[in-house]
Amino acid sequence: VLNLIENIGKLRAIGVKIINKKIKNIHDTTELQYYVEIVKSYTGNFNREFDKYSSLIEDEKEREKFLNLKNRLAKDIDYFIKLTEEELLNQEIIFIEPKYFFEQGDDIIRSENIFYNEIFQVLDDYISSRIAVVSKTVLREKLIRYGAVLGVASFIAYKSFSLF
Repeated sequence: VLNLIENIGKLRAIGVKIINKKIKNIHDTTELQYYVEIVKSYTGNFNREFDKYSSLIEDEKEREKFLNLKNRLAKDIDYFIKLTEEELLNQEIIFIEPKYFFEQGDDIIRSENIFYNEIFQVLDDYISSRIAVVSKTVLREKLIRYGAVLGVASFIAYKSFSLF
């Protein structure tokens, strides 16, 4: 998610720079195309990783909420990429307003931040609950061991004192 946020920001910045110049040169176009491909790649990776690990979200409603957020985010990113390709890469004359282009990218970055913060909290809660379960198990095992050692020591002490 963080790489996706960063590259959407770069794509947005280069796009606004081209729009403001109203003239495209080969360097700007190549750089813009590069970031379009990077964003597509990171979006694909993000979707695969989400699908792979979404089963860790135990609450069905919570999982559905994140699935809807992911789908909306993917739809917004697709729109932004199409906007970039149609208005900046495929057009000789640029008609799009820089403010509109910037706002489209900014909305995606804001949505990604919200998604990241919320999924991070869910994962943190999941890890904390797993640590608590493991800690209880370890504590229980230690108590059983200490109990067994104390039981054996008590038995030995009882047998030792019963000899006198």
